[in-house]
Amino acid sequence: MSRVYITGNQSPAHFIPFFVPDDEPETRVINMILKQLFPPIDTLIVLRETIFKALKAEYPCE
Repeated sequence: MSRVYITGNQSPAHFIPFFVPDDEPETRVINMILKQLFPPIDTLIVLRETIFKALKAEYPCE
């Protein structure tokens, strides 16, 4: 099951295949993402894709 991410503008909603529980500490989520950022990332596109993959792997929708 996918979650819907509603953007701030009027563009269509995007489906994201991960779900971070409300009670998950932000520091844990940030630290999990930081582990995926080595070696350093040189473009915003690669950064976005890396963060997306890390969240999807750690917090899959079930």
